[in-house]
Amino acid sequence: MRTMAGFVIFSVVVASLLEQVFAINCLSISLEKIMNCNDCIRCGGYWCNKPGEKNGEHCSAHRHDNWCPGVGNLEELPAIEETKDSTPGDIISPRRYAVTANVDKPSPRIEFIYEWSSQTNPKVHITVLNTTQTDKVQIFESKTVCTNGKCTTQVSVKPETNFCLPDSGKYEFVNMNVRVDNMTEEASVKYHVPCACACSDKVEKSSTICNKNGDFSCGVCSCKRGWSGEFCENKEQPKCDDRRGDLQCTNPYKNDVECSGNGYCGPCDSCICYDDREGYQYFQADNYCADLCMIIANECEPCLHDKPHGKCQDCPSLTIQAFNQSLLEERDDYNRKVWVKCQEKIDECNYDYAAMKNSNDEIYVMKISNCNAISDAIAGGNVNIMLPTVLGVIAIVAAATAVAGYMMWKSKNAPLPLASSQYQELEGPEGSTGINPLYKSPTSSYNNPMWKGAKV
Repeated sequence: MRTMAGFVIFSVVVASLLEQVFAINCLSISLEKIMNCNDCIRCGGYWCNKPGEKNGEHCSAHRHDNWCPGVGNLEELPAIEETKDSTPGDIISPRRYAVTANVDKPSPRIEFIYEWSSQTNPKVHITVLNTTQTDKVQIFESKTVCTNGKCTTQVSVKPETNFCLPDSGKYEFVNMNVRVDNMTEEASVKYHVPCACACSDKVEKSSTICNKNGDFSCGVCSCKRGWSGEFCENKEQPKCDDRRGDLQCTNPYKNDVECSGNGYCGPCDSCICYDDREGYQYFQADNYCADLCMIIANECEPCLHDKPHGKCQDCPSLTIQAFNQSLLEERDDYNRKVWVKCQEKIDECNYDYAAMKNSNDEIYVMKISNCNAISDAIAGGNVNIMLPTVLGVIAIVAAATAVAGYMMWKSKNAPLPLASSQYQELEGPEGSTGINPLYKSPTSSYNNPMWKGAKV
């Protein structure tokens, strides 16, 4: 009989990776209605942690007067130091440049100066080599001006509002190349694009500001399910229009446990999932609060067997990747652990693995070990704790057995020396007499009846 147990291991360190959220369409929503700092700057807005007016908007397209007064209330976006690298004798200068460019705002103009002796105007090619997000970047090239054998070309870019992905972080990049026809040298530009706010790293869970009904970050409350209002002060009344008489709160695939053990039954005979457990972002309220481990076990179980890295043919939405210990430490914008650890028992064999799901509902799995204690961690060169642990236990048992044997031998009494007084007190053959019944004399005598004696 197949059994399955999903569990989450409490891990260490804080970082930012993927989260299970839906992307905001910046073209169909007013910036003033956005209540999340990350979404605000990804749509090209400015964020105020404490607006000047009561109930004032936190996100705005412009930094107008009296909107965000006070020192430190306007969220400053992460930026890198503007640097350029030039060497005397370069044909084109600067050869390398690094600068920050914010979403939906033109970047600072960069002047590239290069030697040009031809009578014709130079042809400049500006190419996006790669990005850590999408390729939605506008390139602006001002008119090239040439004089006295030198030309100057100004370049600027503007990341569009759909440049950042929902799971993007504070430091995203665009790498570009600047090349002039008939020139051997090229220039490169690295644009830093912030796609997340620094304040999003600081989340006060169940904050008193939010009446303990929500989390506080970047000056706003994110209310838990069933609560609303600026400070999560309003308890929402459930609507049971979609109530079904045959819908129960017990999960038949989880031994009829109420809401899979990840929630409780609400007033409308529907599950309300807990939001104070690790991995809760993956709980499916419309599926008995099933967690990610249960979903994989029910829908993608064949992928847990010995499958190669890459897309699993038996479950196209699941990708198997090499084990990486550092990924287990990563967190999303809400300081939630991205990877959860699961255990599945199939045919009396335990399979341990880590899993996560991104904003596109794509599942990623890293196998840790199976019943034979073989894992991707060994195959990939990473450290696997299973084999050293087993060998360590064997070594400890052997050492304990040796110590116990030595102590038993040590506790025995030592043999007495021959000159001991205890030997002198024993009654032995010395000084004692007696007849040995088994002793026979070396000579014997007997009468010969035929002998008459000698005649005289």
